[in-house]
Amino acid sequence: MQPKVSVIVPVYNAGSHLYRCLETLTHQTLNELEIILVLDCPTDGSERVAEEYAQQYANIKLVYNPENLHIGESRNRGLEAATGEYIGFADNDDYQELRMFEDMYKAAKQKDADVVLVDSMDIRPPQENVIQLKEPDQLNIVEGKEFLQNCFFALLSGNYTLRVGMVHSHIFRREFLERFRIKFYDTKQIIGEDLLFNIQIYGNLYQGGGKFIYLPQAYYYYVIHPESLSHKAGYFRLDTTGKLFEKIGEYLEQSGLIQESSIADLFAGRMISSIYSAWSRETLEQGPLYALRKLWKIRGSQVIRRGIKRYNKVYNPALPLKKNICGVFLRLLCI
Repeated sequence: MQPKVSVIVPVYNAGSHLYRCLETLTHQTLNELEIILVLDCPTDGSERVAEEYAQQYANIKLVYNPENLHIGESRNRGLEAATGEYIGFADNDDYQELRMFEDMYKAAKQKDADVVLVDSMDIRPPQENVIQLKEPDQLNIVEGKEFLQNCFFALLSGNYTLRVGMVHSHIFRREFLERFRIKFYDTKQIIGEDLLFNIQIYGNLYQGGGKFIYLPQAYYYYVIHPESLSHKAGYFRLDTTGKLFEKIGEYLEQSGLIQESSIADLFAGRMISSIYSAWSRETLEQGPLYALRKLWKIRGSQVIRRGIKRYNKVYNPALPLKKNICGVFLRLLCI
């Protein structure tokens, strides 16, 4: 029987956190759940933990990377191995409520949805939060074109309260991903793989390519570790930030979405804000001349140049003064 949901978990040096992740996945209440553990050449023995669980649970599938591929390509390897009707994702140091995938799958089937969004909860060890789950019939599923547009525009601007920018708060119909050929980019080259992936998801939904619903309840515990890669200052570099927005711009151009002035403005505003933040950080860490050289290199991207030139406002009241000054400077560089 085809699995209802395949959950893809890249595994790399998860340490003791992996046990809790696997415990909450193997005890999900959803029947026909496929768990795909992509072993990304861990060096701390995480592969032995994964193999131990695979021996106990027949619904666990192990995928061994030939080399350390990082999270983006590891997820793609999981997508190739997945057979479920829907696809979900989890990080190897996070965990879930046991009803998560059952409730999401039932909502998806009830509304014939291609994409389902739920909430998640941030926790910082040793903090322990317990979500007070409501029964599914007490929740009002949110849907509609206006709500979808609000989510997509919030994703583009970065000003969102719902977890639209993270893949772990969604499930996606596998046929939807395959139809639009949506995969992850190599995270050795860029940052923000979830953002780039989800902009393609919501962009296709916005253009009428599928149906989207929101189930207003938190199910996922996103564990914040200060030592994790995404919380280190070096993660947000000018070159990788520039590459991210170059790829986002390429998608918006190829899909034709950039022709909408509101989308062009949101894209340019977030790009300016993110480039300014990375520039400021590298100025403090490496010095102004180093940061300026990196900024000049980003300016060489034709996609970024076109995005900034399309920006309709010289001054954006939604951005702080320093970021507006950066935006004016970038516009001058691109003229």
